[in-house]
This record gives sequence, structure tokens and C-alpha cells, in this order.
Amino acid sequence: MEIRKCTVADYPEFLNILNEVFGYGRTREWFQKDLPQCTPYPNIVTIEEIQRHWLCIIDGRIAGGLGAYPLDWVVCDAKGEERVISIYGIGQVCCLPEYRNQGVMSALMKAAEDEMYNLGRTVGYLHGDRRRYGYFGYDFAGNMVSYHMDYKLLQLAASPNVTIRAASLEDWQEIDTVYRTQPSYIKRSTRYWEMQFARECVEWFIGECNGNKGYMCVQHGNISEAYGDPCVVAAMFVDRANGLEEGKTLSVTYGAQDIITTPVGQMIYTAAEGVRSNSAGLFAVKNVEKMLDELEVGHIGLSPDDKEDMARQLINFAPLPKRVPNVQPICAWISGVDSI
Repeated sequence: MEIRKCTVADYPEFLNILNEVFGYGRTREWFQKDLPQCTPYPNIVTIEEIQRHWLCIIDGRIAGGLGAYPLDWVVCDAKGEERVISIYGIGQVCCLPEYRNQGVMSALMKAAEDEMYNLGRTVGYLHGDRRRYGYFGYDFAGNMVSYHMDYKLLQLAASPNVTIRAASLEDWQEIDTVYRTQPSYIKRSTRYWEMQFARECVEWFIGECNGNKGYMCVQHGNISEAYGDPCVVAAMFVDRANGLEEGKTLSVTYGAQDIITTPVGQMIYTAAEGVRSNSAGLFAVKNVEKMLDELEVGHIGLSPDDKEDMARQLINFAPLPKRVPNVQPICAWISGVDSI
């Protein structure tokens, strides 16, 4: 068994294996179409993006692989001051059926996480089976909150005569400028925005009324981001609701932390008829002291267990048995757009 970085020569076959293992079929090219920010087509991928993937080679063949994607996560503390946590997402974990139960995933996870730790990344996150990834220190964390909107309340909040258009890549800087006013967000580079606009499952829209603008992202048919003028955003929600099948209600995913600190968040909360909250995924703190330093949280003199408790509570981990929180969480939330 050999664990190494993916190469240019490996990459097309790795994409084929991904689509095969996850049941899409090699010709469907789901990973290239729906997750190009992680796995772009070979003709547009960069060397750096290829090398974010690790492969397990057995008998000269790719037996499995995974991706480790470094990101910077901006969060606000209780005073509204921004802090940046250096994180990474783990995704595209795959293994061909004939090589399972041979330690492939464990070897891949160790290689990727060792590198991320050496690069100074402090927190890992992923979506997957807790029983499987709990072995590597991952546990439920964060708040992914979906609000089911009341159509009549949205109409009351909405500006009249709002014009709405589909956004294009040329609009990314305008959208990014407003996006960065949110209390929590993932930093997105020019390249990242390019890849997001290339996704088949994601669309951005811009609404405008009397010089005021709103921005909305729809992912797999659901609203996963909204910012800008709350009355314009409400009108965009109404327009979206008008296109739903009879009997269905509009669902908006929004950060629990951001609800009370942004005008759009307050509008969503006021116009919601119901709410559903669940964990944002699985998280693991891989460098406790560095994470506390990044958040400027004092920890000198604390025991290792107390430091771990503090770090876990700050990103709103589910409570551990027999442990009492000693700090308030920041209500960790990562938009579905940034899920790996």
C-alpha cells in the first residue's frame, strides 16, 4: 500500500473512481458538475487543486482517495469583532469495493490530517457517518438552521416592484462585497467564486428596488444564502415561493448566530412559521492551542482537558458526557455552499 498525492496523470481516473464509488456512474460526471470547487474538470483544474487529493495505491492501481481543502473561516466574537480560524474540509473519501476493510481510509485520513496540521490548520470538518469518523476525533457540531417561511408575513416585509435577475460570474465581486459583511463566512477567492458559478446545483440571484439590492443563493432548489436589503430579499423570497408546488413551504437555511445580528436575519426570523435545527456536520479540533490563539481566548494555566472543552464549546460541539461548558459557543455555521 502506498499513500501519496494525486498527480496530473492520476486525476482523470480518480474522478472516474469517485463517480463510480458514489453510484453516479463514470459518464454522469457528478463530481465535476456539482462540486467543481473541489473536483474541477481536468481541462480547467490547477496543479494545486489536483494536489489537494490523496490517493491509496495498491498493486499499481488507485484503490481509493480523498480530498483535504484548506479554508479560512471568519467568525465574530461576542463583541462583534472578526476572528479567523484556519480550517480544512475533508471530502471525496472513497475506496473501491474490492479494497475495503484493508485500512485504506485510515491511511488516507492520517496522511491528509498530518499535512493539514503541519500547515497550521486547526479544525477539520466533514459530512459523513459519525460512527466511522468518530474514530478520527470527529463529532457533531455547529447549528444548521432551516426556517420555514410564512408567505403572508413575507409579503408584508417585501418591497413592491422588485426586479430580479440571475447573477453571472461578472457579478461575483459585487456579491462577495456584501457577503463579507456577514458575521460568519468562509473566505472565497476569485478562483473559488469562478468554480461556484460553474456548479450545476447552485444559482445566485440579484434583486433591486430604488437602488437597494438583495442577494440570494439557491442550492439544490433551497435557499442557502441571503444578504443585502431585507425588504428586497423578502420580495425575492416571495418570488421564489410563488414558483413552489401547491402545499410546499419555502425553506431558508441561515446561520443561527447571524439571525440576531443582521437585518436579513431578523427579517427571516420574524417571517418564519417554523424552524428546524441540526448539526452542521462533523468537526474535530486538531490543534486546540492554536485555535484558541486564533480566537484570542486566554488559556495559559488551563489543563489540556479544559482547553479541549473550551475549544469544543466555542464551535458549539454537542455536549460531551459529564462535561460542563465553561464558555459560550460562537454557534458554528458553514453555509451549504461551502460544504465539501
